[in-house]
Amino acid sequence: MAADFAARKAPDTVRLFALGASTLVGFPNAPGLDFPSFLRLMLADAFPERRFEVVNCGITAVNSHCVLDFAREVLDYEPDLLVVYMGHNEFVGPYGPTTPFVRMGNARWLIRGHMQLQRSRLTHAAKELFHGLSGLAGRQPTRFGLHLVTGRIDWTQDSYGSTVANYRANLDALAEAAAEKEVPVLLGTLVSNLRGFYPLRSDCGAVAGTDLAEKAGALLLEGREEQLGVLAEESLRTSPECAAAHFELARLQEVAGSDREALASYGLARDLDRVPFRAPSVFNEILRETGRRHGNVVLADVEAAFSGASPGGIVGDELMTDYLHPTIFGHYLLARTLIEAMALHGPAFGWGTQWPLAGFESCRDRLGYTALADILARNDLILFLRNMPYLSPPPLLRERVAALLEGQLGRFRRLAPADRERFRRAGGLAFLRKAVSFAPAWRRPALDAALRRLGA
Repeated sequence: MAADFAARKAPDTVRLFALGASTLVGFPNAPGLDFPSFLRLMLADAFPERRFEVVNCGITAVNSHCVLDFAREVLDYEPDLLVVYMGHNEFVGPYGPTTPFVRMGNARWLIRGHMQLQRSRLTHAAKELFHGLSGLAGRQPTRFGLHLVTGRIDWTQDSYGSTVANYRANLDALAEAAAEKEVPVLLGTLVSNLRGFYPLRSDCGAVAGTDLAEKAGALLLEGREEQLGVLAEESLRTSPECAAAHFELARLQEVAGSDREALASYGLARDLDRVPFRAPSVFNEILRETGRRHGNVVLADVEAAFSGASPGGIVGDELMTDYLHPTIFGHYLLARTLIEAMALHGPAFGWGTQWPLAGFESCRDRLGYTALADILARNDLILFLRNMPYLSPPPLLRERVAALLEGQLGRFRRLAPADRERFRRAGGLAFLRKAVSFAPAWRRPALDAALRRLGA
């Protein structure tokens, strides 16, 4: 939700609007640790001669159709820069081809027309009446949840191509609207979890992707990498677009030290996922093209920054909490990458002398980080991961939850006594005990024993 700000900007203020979806909200970390908050803090450090105002307009689940409207609206409020990080929700967000909600086909003119109609007072009044009648009838309006997003799509479908074209057109329209007001735009390339997130749906012919995941997980557990390689290669011979097989091949390539090949295979696993929660690689190509095509657009290569900070250049759980939302350090890294792009490419010229940026822990703590808020947020993350819409949870997901449970036990031990009691009263330990059932069977006894020692 956007912060409050004055309609008229103070003369000595540099005003930035940050536009995008749930990454801007900071989900699933504790509140106030999102990259726009880091950006505000770090800009004040980097350019002490100026006063910065960063308005966070992030809203969960929106895509470029919505963000374009937000951009046109905020351009009336004297921005000095628009910071845009969006693209992961193009398929699943409003008007996307796999969305469980508003669908108007893929014609951009029809989508834009419907959105214009939605802004009319008559439509607003009708919607208010509908919600009021629904309440009287005892019905609750549908709430967004990833469990509702199960529509499949692949790159050969017309709706896929239309979605890609709409994303490009919306970025162009945003850049042009900003250019008319002489406002620069800072675009961030998109980053997602490659190593730590198993494809949701795979086209693997006679062998279902979930079956392949189970077989591969068992072979890895037994140390039978050679047999896993045979399984992955056979799957790709019969079904070259099997996302799960590309993922398993990537894991073998990584074990063999072939990081470049592994990165390419992980990328294919993401791009071929038939339930596209993560933006495909073509979206970053479009973002880079947009940066080259518009004189008022500066590109910050967030993808490259995350790759450079990841083992073997492959982004995984070290920087990502789930499939695409950064860790707290990931938000710091994203903000730092944006500021470096500002300083190098133009929008920051005239803001003063750039000072060295503060380190991660200093910024995190100044934003109000607490160990209690962190451990509570990680319980929310565990619940979120358990509800991922897999047909059957893959072993990798169960392992991830087990690792989070182990980490939570360590965090609980390090809490101050008063915070331990608050966590306990909030049901934190009881939740962890229930979550153990989602961990792999061989991990459960040790987790159960550790929880008993903590009195859970």
